Amino acid sequence: DQALQGFLDYQIEKPNAPGLMLNIGNTHYRMKNFAEATKAFQAAAIRGTKAERSEAHYNLGNTLYREGKLDEAIKAYERVLELNPEDADAKFNIEYVRDEIRRRHEEQKKRQEQQENQGQNQDQNQNQQNKQEQQEEQKDGQEEDQQKQQEEPQDSDKDGLSDEQEQNAANKTDPTNPDSDGDGVPDGQEDANGNGKVDK
Repeated sequence: DQALQGFLDYQIEKPNAPGLMLNIGNTHYRMKNFAEATKAFQAAAIRGTKAERSEAHYNLGNTLYREGKLDEAIKAYERVLELNPEDADAKFNIEYVRDEIRRRHEEQKKRQEQQENQGQNQDQNQNQQNKQEQQEEQKDGQEEDQQKQQEEPQDSDKDGLSDEQEQNAANKTDPTNPDSDGDGVPDGQEDANGNGKVDK
């Protein structure tokens, strides 16, 4: 903090001195004030000697990397190489940041695949659950139909009289023939009250 204040006080005398802007930027960088460091390095990169501009771009690349601006960091290191093609540190950092970009892309891709797999698993589970519910509904429906069939007396010839009524009637009729005597009147009409005798 004291160093930064000293540099800022000195800046009153030399507001745009590249060397001073580098020192201000480095101090902000150490204090993790990356936004302020970026401004100082950008100012230093505009003026100054070739060596000062190269250092400013290099430090700007480091700052942008810390801010998570990886593509911009690579551009800053590339400007260093334009000024000094033999700068080994800038070359190394370019490759390092490119690897980091690839690694982050792969991680993001992996996360997306995991999310898609989770979504597919959820869909499969939902489909399975729906299928089970449908099967249970069908089973319940079949049981209800069976129960109804058991509760309702069987009427094979659909003449309105149960098979049991026709077989046990005083005037027995054929449970498989709706008009047992062939007179054109169904058995159910001839014994409308179902008492086993032919009605008038």
